[in-house]
Amino acid sequence: MFKIENFEDLELLHRALLEAKFNNSPNDECIMGSKPLAKIICQITDILFEEYVKQDGEDRVSTFWNPWRKMSESRREWQLIKNEIKNIDTWEEFDDEAKKDYITILASPFIVDEAQIEILKNIKSPY
Repeated sequence: MFKIENFEDLELLHRALLEAKFNNSPNDECIMGSKPLAKIICQITDILFEEYVKQDGEDRVSTFWNPWRKMSESRREWQLIKNEIKNIDTWEEFDDEAKKDYITILASPFIVDEAQIEILKNIKSPY
C-alpha cells in the first residue's frame, strides 16, 4: 500500500495529479475522464482542505480555498473540459444524467454549478 509521509508530499501529489488531469496535450487521453482518478483527486483535495483549516483557520479556507475549488469559465480547466466534450462523438447519445455524471468526473476536484452543467451538457447542440 502506498503511504504519504508528510503534508508537503500530499500537496505535491495533488499538484501533479492536477497537471496530469488538465494537460493541454496528454499522452493518455483517458486520464481526464477517469472515474477512479476523480474520486482519488477529490479525496486528496478534501484531506488538504481539512489540514488547511487546522493550519490557517476556517477564514483562510473560506476566502481562498473554497473559491479556488469552484469552477470558473475563465479557468484553463473549463476550456479543456469543453474541448473534451466536443471531441466525444457520441455525446448526444448520452442521457442528461450520464452527461451530468461525466461532467462532474471531468471537472473534479472542481465544483461545477447547475448553470455550468447545463452549458456543458448542451455544448454540441446546434441551438
